[in-house]
Amino acid sequence: AITGATGYNGLVITANTGVVTSGTWNASAISSTYLDTAVILSTEIDTSAELAAILTDETGSVGGGLSVFSISPVITGTADFVAGDFSSTLTFSGSVANISLGSNFLSGDGGDEGIYVGSTGNVGIGDITPDALLDFDFTSTNAAAGSEYGSYFTVSDTGIVTTGTDNTYGNRIDITRTGATGGTINNYGQYLSVTGDAGGTSSNYGLYATASGADKNFAGYFDGNVSINNPNMAGNALNAYTASAGTVASFQSNGMINGGSFITVDGGNAVTGTILPFIASVNSSLEAVVRNQQNGNGTSNFEAMVLGTGDAISTYTVSGVQSWTLGLDNSDSDSFKISSASGLGGSDRLTILTGGNIGIGDASPASMLTVGSGDLFQVNSSGAIAAVTAITSSGNLTLSGSSANILLGSNFLSGDGGDEGISVDSVGNVSALQDQFSVCSGGACASTPNGDGTITAERAITSEEASVSAGAGLTVNWDDGNQQYISLTTNTTISTFTNNTTGQTLRLVVCQDATGGRTFTFSPTIKWSGGTTPTQTSTLNKCDVYSFIQTTAGTLGSFNQNF
Repeated sequence: AITGATGYNGLVITANTGVVTSGTWNASAISSTYLDTAVILSTEIDTSAELAAILTDETGSVGGGLSVFSISPVITGTADFVAGDFSSTLTFSGSVANISLGSNFLSGDGGDEGIYVGSTGNVGIGDITPDALLDFDFTSTNAAAGSEYGSYFTVSDTGIVTTGTDNTYGNRIDITRTGATGGTINNYGQYLSVTGDAGGTSSNYGLYATASGADKNFAGYFDGNVSINNPNMAGNALNAYTASAGTVASFQSNGMINGGSFITVDGGNAVTGTILPFIASVNSSLEAVVRNQQNGNGTSNFEAMVLGTGDAISTYTVSGVQSWTLGLDNSDSDSFKISSASGLGGSDRLTILTGGNIGIGDASPASMLTVGSGDLFQVNSSGAIAAVTAITSSGNLTLSGSSANILLGSNFLSGDGGDEGISVDSVGNVSALQDQFSVCSGGACASTPNGDGTITAERAITSEEASVSAGAGLTVNWDDGNQQYISLTTNTTISTFTNNTTGQTLRLVVCQDATGGRTFTFSPTIKWSGGTTPTQTSTLNKCDVYSFIQTTAGTLGSFNQNF
């Protein structure tokens, strides 16, 4: 045993534990057979060849067969290790220092054998000048059809989880950016740029994702706003923009089932007030058109559905001018309404009840068609006018047909020549064909008609006075009025009476003008009272009154003069 020695010809024995068990002491060459593994070698062995010769078949007897060096040995050339434990730095110096991993390399010489680690710590995979902490540089010259990947991750999780939440990430990136006081700060969790080949039939996918096999499958999930093609749009949940002509977004489903939807907008239970699930906004003079197009033989339908107790409506508005609303008023027995306001129930102009009654200006129509609040005008389901409060017209009220009548209670105003009540013929003649014709405001005249054909008036029956022009060969038409007036501005002769119907009376007032002396001569067919034909008073401004009755015996006349 050697004790107390610290060195001999470059051999260092530390902790006074080195033991030479056999052989010859030789400072320049000591076989590993004679060394215990506790002996620590100095720089006396300073080449890889010397180390290889010393450690050949070394198994050691202390420390589990490990060879321990107190200083860093310098090894030139290639060193092959079955295994090694290094408690400090393992340094490979030189311009071509690489670690061979089978047929691949961990490169430190600037080559592209595999992974390159720069002096700043940046790691390049296929990139000798990594610009980022991890930089991929992949180039493929594959001429055969196939798939090339810049990076490919396969993650498998087969752990059996029975409770709690288990998350498995194929790739996760967390970015935190703080401290900026100005400027434009853009943070990218992932930035994708794809430039494709125009040759052949090509497609570029900046992001391609699939999801399947779960209860809910999301190829993309975004916890934040999403902007397509324009990051400067308003901060909405989803923004899509195009600067070119064409459709901004297109949705297609080849597996649509009954009740399915291309787009679903859910406001959530926490939303209050009014939400606008869809807005078509055009900042130009072009038309903003919302179209629901059916390209087959089915029905194209716009449906407003309420699952609760609200109104299903559609509103049309010229901003700041006028709104019209049409739809179903759930609060009014689900009637359909058109309103001149932005809602129903306050300015309703048309109401259709679920039973079919229609009200114009009437919220509760009592007939098939009513007009005016309180059912003022009604038409029943047979087309008959069921109620009329009043008719005011500046034109004609025409009832056409061969039997057009107006029902007045149980009586008729008849236009068919029947005997229902009052008959009006085509030239305007009015006759009471059955009961008496009464013009009354109450009193005795309100009694039941006696059917004798008389006309009863509680007040005066007044006929307007008609004016007849003077002149030779004058014709007096009795239909012009029961009282007619002639001012003698010239000598006048009545040649004939017309429309003088039996039972009719006529009063003729004839006056001289301011000149006087005009003559007035009658037709010789008139039968005068006393058989004497009167002579017109000639005094200026004086008047004579002639009265005529048409009878079956002829025209009977009487007179009073010098008024």
